[in-house]
Amino acid sequence: MKKFIAIAALGAALLTAAAHAEMKLGLQTYTFRKQTLAETFLLAQNLGLRYLQVYPGQPLGAPFEGKMGPDMDQATREAVWKMAKEHGLEIVAFGVTNPKDEAAWRELLAFAKERGIKEIASEPKVETLPMLERLTKEYGVRVGAHNHPKGSVYSDAEQGLAVMKPYEGTHLGLAPDVGHWLRSGYNPVERLKAAKGMMYSIHFKDLNIKAEKGAYDVPWGTGVSDAKGMIAELRKQGFEGYVFIEYEKLGPDLYDNVAKSVDWFDRAVKADMKDLETGKVLPAAEVPAALAKKPETPFNPATK
Repeated sequence: MKKFIAIAALGAALLTAAAHAEMKLGLQTYTFRKQTLAETFLLAQNLGLRYLQVYPGQPLGAPFEGKMGPDMDQATREAVWKMAKEHGLEIVAFGVTNPKDEAAWRELLAFAKERGIKEIASEPKVETLPMLERLTKEYGVRVGAHNHPKGSVYSDAEQGLAVMKPYEGTHLGLAPDVGHWLRSGYNPVERLKAAKGMMYSIHFKDLNIKAEKGAYDVPWGTGVSDAKGMIAELRKQGFEGYVFIEYEKLGPDLYDNVAKSVDWFDRAVKADMKDLETGKVLPAAEVPAALAKKPETPFNPATK
């Protein structure tokens, strides 16, 4: 009897741990693509975020010259990473990018290894996967297969999972965009279930409608993507990877919408699971004072 009680207690403890897994909220800097990277650092800090996935080609901004990527010289690399650290930020991922050949992949992976970048998000061709398995093992950097609504095998959620399944347990995995799953006609919660154990990072979105065209980002918890169901599923899985905000809809309310999403996420990951699943974690009605954009924080509200 005592043994049974001990086992039951252990099972309950494991379920509780899974329900409160330390998934990490971060920012895909493409969200603020109208800003420089230096300006994005300020915005991310203001939002209370810590982790960044940077995208290739974002202008670095003063006091730097050039753009984000492996072409940066050593002095610029050191200075950019120093600035990120001064803002309490870690650059943990890079992408989405598709190097053209093995030499280009080596250059990128060497850059990632040097800078402590843990994952490259890409849409690699299926025939390059054996090469990437070899290189990612050599460099110790993950490559996550990303999906857009069209354009690659990963756009078909079932095919994308099938081609990556043989590499489970290696440095290759999935880096899905749940919004693009919805745009492609898939149920994001069911796809997260199918991809369990193969994801290191996610682009998280909540969309206004279930459609390929006309769908756009809305503050998390207010759309039709079943944001609560996705966070609940990730908690059940014990997901400890990165959940990146990638807000694609521009506009003067962009910063506020991202801040509302941050607030909702923080409450969703801490809520009682039953409350989360039954919709009791309400969307943010307004931006919390702690996340409000400071007047000195640069922000370009461009709509295109």
